[in-house]
Amino acid sequence: MTGGAVAYFASAARSGKQPAVPLKSFDINDYKGMGSLEAFKKQQDIVLYQYETCPFCNKVRAYLDYNGIAYRKVEVNPMHKKQLKQGPQPELASCGTVPVLVINGHVLIDSTPIIKNINEIMNLYRPQGQQQPLSEDDIAGLEFVDTRFIRLTAPNLYRSFGDSVAAFEYIASNSQMASESAVTRGATKYVGAVMMYLITKYKLNKKYNIVDPRKMLYDACAEWMTQLRGQPFRGGQQPSVPDVAAYGVLRALRGYRTFDDIQANVDPKFMQWFNEMDRRVNAAAIQA
Repeated sequence: MTGGAVAYFASAARSGKQPAVPLKSFDINDYKGMGSLEAFKKQQDIVLYQYETCPFCNKVRAYLDYNGIAYRKVEVNPMHKKQLKQGPQPELASCGTVPVLVINGHVLIDSTPIIKNINEIMNLYRPQGQQQPLSEDDIAGLEFVDTRFIRLTAPNLYRSFGDSVAAFEYIASNSQMASESAVTRGATKYVGAVMMYLITKYKLNKKYNIVDPRKMLYDACAEWMTQLRGQPFRGGQQPSVPDVAAYGVLRALRGYRTFDDIQANVDPKFMQWFNEMDRRVNAAAIQA
């Protein structure tokens, strides 16, 4: 029970790096022969193994949605991870956490590499001269998302024991945990809340020298706004890959006290950026 509770939000507690698994390295040649960009987006067997509330998973989902890529979601039960252990690809059993993206049987892991891999696949089918390789600025933006927004997620969600319980109440109602018995949900909620509060306080906060996680999150939001340079998006008039990634991570906070506090305490222009990203991502998403 305890291990399952911690495993449920292990994604938020780590710094973005997933454990090594015996998987084949990404090879662009595996993704040739799909015919066109449109065929890649709409005619392939693409499956995302995820936790609904995981910021890493939300980052990948936002990128898939914004690019109009059709995919199926498989919600992984954090208690036993049966969906991974009994998945159709043998490699899935060794994937200890999510997100995991499977494209026509080829397994990809770790949110930022997944995004980079998808962009490379799309460039394979974009017309000559219209490819969109990630720039150094894009890479820097993704690094900011991973080292600032994601790194501050767990310290904010589990800032106090009360916040931790509230977070697990939301998780229990918006995940595979909702299908478990009331006893299991209750035990997981309180055991998980205690453990994540302690892990955050005595490990994560010390590791990253986090004293006031809320203020650091507000500061990260303010710094993000400076990166927009007075434009609607970090990418200028159109969202860039870092815009989509940042939006995905912050979208995962919606429903928690942390998101309510962001809305109440940051520059209103930050929420304007977030709401416009929300509108664009939802408009581009292919409804399952």
